Amino acid sequence: MAENKALRDLASVPSNYGIDREKIKLMDREKIDDFKKLIRVLQDDNYRLEEERAKLKHKLKQMAMLSNCNTPGEREIRLGLTKEQISIVDDFAQKLANGEAEMPADVYRLKKENEDLKRQMESLNNKGFDFIKGQLEGMIKNISGGVGGGSMSQEQFNKIQQDN
Repeated sequence: MAENKALRDLASVPSNYGIDREKIKLMDREKIDDFKKLIRVLQDDNYRLEEERAKLKHKLKQMAMLSNCNTPGEREIRLGLTKEQISIVDDFAQKLANGEAEMPADVYRLKKENEDLKRQMESLNNKGFDFIKGQLEGMIKNISGGVGGGSMSQEQFNKIQQDN
């Protein structure tokens, strides 16, 4: 900006001629703010990726330590499992390596699906209950159509309606 002002002075151009310098400054400030926001987003993403990298590195080191167990029982101690549990894990790993076993189901997906099915069942049960309630009320009205002249007293009719 200082260079522009100096050149304008040399060429005897008025400072208010052409593009308003304040508009340029405002656009520059907006760009700077946008870049600052982008930097924050990228820093947050970088931090998250660094955490994930550290966790994976730690897990890799643990797996390497487990595969290098030299003494019997050392693996069980490191994993905190019993010999029977280690045997089950080894059998599963061997079957998985041979293509005889499938990966375990995604527990979180199954839980969500289970909740969705429960909501659907509850909705259907409520609809069924409302339908049966309507049918019963219709039957009660048909039966009580001759209240006083039918086989049901007014008190019995009122009691049935209160129960529903």
